[in-house]
Amino acid sequence: MQLISIQYLRAIAAIMVLLSHVEFKIRRTTNYDLSLFQIGGYGVDLFFIISGFIICFSLNNKKRNIINFLKSRIKRVIPLYWFLTSAALVVYLIRPSLINSSGGETNILSSYFLLPSGHKFLIQNGWTLSFEFLFYFIAGLSLFFKKNKMFIQLAFMTALVLLGRVLKYDNSYFNFVTSPYLIEFQLGILAYILHRKYKFSLTIILTVFIISLASIIYLNFSPNSFTGYYKVWTRGFSMLGLFISILYMEPFFKPHKLLIEIGNSSYSLYLIHPFILVLCTLLFKKINFINGNGITQGLIMIILSIISGLVCYYKIEKKLVFS
Repeated sequence: MQLISIQYLRAIAAIMVLLSHVEFKIRRTTNYDLSLFQIGGYGVDLFFIISGFIICFSLNNKKRNIINFLKSRIKRVIPLYWFLTSAALVVYLIRPSLINSSGGETNILSSYFLLPSGHKFLIQNGWTLSFEFLFYFIAGLSLFFKKNKMFIQLAFMTALVLLGRVLKYDNSYFNFVTSPYLIEFQLGILAYILHRKYKFSLTIILTVFIISLASIIYLNFSPNSFTGYYKVWTRGFSMLGLFISILYMEPFFKPHKLLIEIGNSSYSLYLIHPFILVLCTLLFKKINFINGNGITQGLIMIILSIISGLVCYYKIEKKLVFS
């Protein structure tokens, strides 16, 4: 069963990430202030919560075991990622400055195998996929148990995060497996448990929505209020409120073709939009539009990225994954 609200949330998450990267590109090339768009960085937190929720559905399949579960996840994620990473590699070999122009050493091996070595990936967005696969592995391990799979996942991730808090070992791989980002997958699992067991009135749902939105706006304009471990908690719970409130609004939603399509193509949009932003920036420089109106530049980037995401989904992703 496909929930309209989840498709909308996937679309929102992808567009949020796009907005934050558009803001970054424009801030680096012009003096135009689009700081409101920084809020888009929270799209990553929302993606992790969505993953936690969706994987709970997947694990309910009694025919699942760790092998076929991980195979299905690899088939869903890796083909398009490797395809676009290979495209980024070609660009990197021809003109390295166009890849990870914000700085940092790019590692090709880490890029392909999503290794959290501390280096940049050819598609830097891939760092989130490293966390996705860490979560998939933990979820897969829970399949060895017949009951309480979700609680086993919650307990295991809690133990890892607490281990990181206690030991504070300075190693990129240790910091990765004990990262507080695991909390956001846990929040997705908790959302699934709530959704299965409890119903809430519209008044409560709207109250949660308003409080979450207010919290997100506050955090956007006070970016230094919380850092590190506490930053993940505040962002995670703010996006959890948004996620749950929209999820519980499911009965009120009617399918909106564009939002559903963006939701379907959210993974393609997530991976391909860095290419489009680089191409747009080069084009703006070439036609001397780099000092033009930042909003106009941003809108062009957003529209072209969404179109490219849709094209990538239908022409590449579906053929690689669903063929």
